[in-house]
Amino acid sequence: MNEVHRNTIRLCWVYLMKNMVYKELLDYFISVDIFTSDMCEQVEVERTTNDKNNQLLFILQRRGPTAFQIFLDGLRSTNQEFIAEHLENQCLQLGGTV
Repeated sequence: MNEVHRNTIRLCWVYLMKNMVYKELLDYFISVDIFTSDMCEQVEVERTTNDKNNQLLFILQRRGPTAFQIFLDGLRSTNQEFIAEHLENQCLQLGGTV
C-alpha cells in the first residue's frame, strides 16, 4: 500500500470505525489470499467491534501494494460500496490514484 493509500485510510479512520463491517471483509480477505487465518484470528480476538476494525486496518496497511485496491473490492463485494466510494473520493483529493 502506498503512502497516499495509507493516508487515505488514516484520514477516514473514524468514518471506517463507524461504518465498516469487519466480519464480511475477513471472509473476503481470506478468499483472495491477502489475510491468513492467523491474521483473522488477530482481528477476532479483539474485544469490541471498534478494536476489531482497528486491528483489521492495521494489518491491511502492511499487506503490500495491492492491498488498497483489494480493500475497495472487498467493500464492494460485501455491500459496503458507499465506504469504497468515500475512500476513493478521499484518495483522489489527496492526489492519489485508485
